[in-house]
Amino acid sequence: MSSDYLGQFEIKTIFQLPAVLGYRLDFTNSSLYMMIATLTISSFLLIGSRRFVLVPGYLQAILENLYFFCFNALEQRIGNNAHKHVPMIMTVFLFILGSNLLGMLTFLPMSFTVTSHISVTLVLSIFVFAYSFIVLVMKRKNHIASFFVPSSVPRLLAPLIFVMELFSYCIRPFSLSIRLSANMVAGHVMMLVVAHLVHSMPVTIFPFGFLFMMLLFVFEVFISCLQAYIFMTLSTVYLADAYEEH
Repeated sequence: MSSDYLGQFEIKTIFQLPAVLGYRLDFTNSSLYMMIATLTISSFLLIGSRRFVLVPGYLQAILENLYFFCFNALEQRIGNNAHKHVPMIMTVFLFILGSNLLGMLTFLPMSFTVTSHISVTLVLSIFVFAYSFIVLVMKRKNHIASFFVPSSVPRLLAPLIFVMELFSYCIRPFSLSIRLSANMVAGHVMMLVVAHLVHSMPVTIFPFGFLFMMLLFVFEVFISCLQAYIFMTLSTVYLADAYEEH
């Protein structure tokens, strides 16, 4: 078994596409798994919402529970405005969840975890940040400065507080993206290290190592779900700032 623990995160070209303005836009394993995640989630949503009935089937029940799961996370922080933002929060949550879980299917050809790359998680974080900022601007309009400088701050300290709050606000997408990417990389590297150790175990203790590997796999699936939930929760927290009075 290979001990190249970071090789699993290498982006590989599946087929080349014409360059645009000098930039390569090749279709890669990352592109493939993002497409699979998007098509799988979209198909699930379309099939599950095709025909709503009073007594829901399995797909409709799962879909309804996912909706209310996201709705409740928003309602706890922004109250009656929650329904306006469920589509965005649910889209981000399902895409990250689907991408994380797809990355756990190591038996698939060219298995790849797109959320292990900060370029992907940063785009998602910037999307959430931009969405939250637009809501903030629409909510406060001409009083947006009050978000960064509360009215109780002395005038002498106002410029310093403004710079500090602005920096803290703008750093959010970077901290959000690094948290998700780092957890995915760490988890998959740990699994590969353990798998390498189990593979080289003597036959007498191999069953115990294999059992531990299976338990670790289940734990990593849990972590994949947890990271999607944390990303969604922090997104709702950032969105809630637009509705809070300073």
